[in-house]
Amino acid sequence: MVTKTAKITVDLGNTELYKAVKILAIERGITLREVVVEALKEWVEKQEDLEDLADAQARLGEPTRPIDEIIKELGESDLLPNNG
Repeated sequence: MVTKTAKITVDLGNTELYKAVKILAIERGITLREVVVEALKEWVEKQEDLEDLADAQARLGEPTRPIDEIIKELGESDLLPNNG
């Protein structure tokens, strides 16, 4: 199986940052690639969390209903299995 990889060039704009990251990566026994991939994954997750938070904020004023009412409605519509 052949896996395709994506490559990028990153200009950190700061040699001190590069040195610090390189030293920390070596101390932890990981590669710079692993550091960057982990950082990018965390960034994506954070963006998704921020979107979820914005959606939740937008729904704050919406009316609510008791969960029992919703479950009863779903049961009557055969969307829930009948355990009785």
